Amino acid sequence: MTEPPISIALLGPVVIERGGLTVPGLGDRERAVLTALVLTERPFARGTLSALLWPDVPEAHARLSLRVALARLRPALPTRIRADRASVSFVPAEGDDVDVHAVRPILESVASQGDGLPDPAAVAAALARVRGPVAADLDRAGSPDFRAWLDAERAAFEALVARAAAWLAQGDAGVDDPARSGTPAGIEWLRAAVQRSPLDEALVRRLMVALGRAGAYADALAEYERLAVNLAAEIGLAPEPATEALRTRLEAAATRGRRHTLPAGRSGPGGAHNVERGSDERESDDRAHGAPASEEPRSDEFASDVRSPAVGAPTDARADRLAAWLADPDRRMLTVIGPAGTGRARLAMDAARRCVEHFMDGVVWVERSTSGRPGAAAFKDRVGAALSELDGAPIAAEAVGAWLAEKEILIVVDGLDSAEAASAAADITAWLQASPSLRCLVLAEAPLGIYYEHRFAASD
Repeated sequence: MTEPPISIALLGPVVIERGGLTVPGLGDRERAVLTALVLTERPFARGTLSALLWPDVPEAHARLSLRVALARLRPALPTRIRADRASVSFVPAEGDDVDVHAVRPILESVASQGDGLPDPAAVAAALARVRGPVAADLDRAGSPDFRAWLDAERAAFEALVARAAAWLAQGDAGVDDPARSGTPAGIEWLRAAVQRSPLDEALVRRLMVALGRAGAYADALAEYERLAVNLAAEIGLAPEPATEALRTRLEAAATRGRRHTLPAGRSGPGGAHNVERGSDERESDDRAHGAPASEEPRSDEFASDVRSPAVGAPTDARADRLAAWLADPDRRMLTVIGPAGTGRARLAMDAARRCVEHFMDGVVWVERSTSGRPGAAAFKDRVGAALSELDGAPIAAEAVGAWLAEKEILIVVDGLDSAEAASAAADITAWLQASPSLRCLVLAEAPLGIYYEHRFAASD
């Protein structure tokens, strides 16, 4: 007669089922022996195993106790317990389901990524099987030596779980991705990782940033408070300077209240926001020209013979594509290229509204120049004014670079005239070099020729 399959769940309280029915009658010592065999996944020396569980009795008595425990396990797990005079092992049969054996290789693949990236769906499914600490109901079983061994096994597995949960909140390439970690699902995976590693300060900062990007500043600051309390209680330390600096940024953002200075718009198809007609009409005055390139620009260039579509609200598809570019960490500077009247302002505003949640410190809209002042002063003044409107405090033109240095922000420049294009290109380059989290989106008829520049045709 074929033996029914066996299910062994160790990721939480120990549960053993045979043919779909819970196996009764196994005491803590028998389940502790099984846990050791299953977790080890290789033959366990009899002397080592008996000493681990019965260290305070003579060796002969410890070995006898092990034989008794094995005798009780065998009827519950037919053919799975293999033993000889030297060692004991657990060998699952075909069709058996052992959660640790199924889950651990997937989590280890996240840690190593030696053979390519894991499947995020498989990682999520593996984490869903983790019901709690390994053998959560065996805290009082066995000897102090066994419990110390079990604690070490738990810690190693918890580290894998935390790493996998954090990875799920990242992009598929395993790098921090605002488009992923700022989503509700990404934030929940980060929360799960932090719950398992509450003293991992870098991980807590990632959660704080993700919450800040989502505008949940109070929740982000609450995570800081929990970290500070845990650090003080567990190891007597205060949070690192990087964590304190992040807390200060979040407090400033929470006090600021607003998250962008985009002009008031109206809802368009699919819930998109389109700039009012007045902004599109202003495009007819825009005659921006690119500066000579000091370095070769990057290769995302579209055809130079841009054809103007009918003036009107941009399609959701174009705005979605531009928003995806803005969320891509490899594209820090974007120029929307096209003649006046192609709806560039509408397109930029639609995309920027979709991306507010990707920038913890906000999105600013820099109005085009109407002052007639020299180009360099006009551009810096306008950027400073836009940042002042977001921050709620005056920011002088000469202080813009310093203010941006630690900010995660998107600057949308609504057109450059020919007099200020060259100086604006130099300023934007300097700001991007000094501010790793800064992004710029510029509306122009021609590229600026900046090294960081990627080009998006208004007609694309």
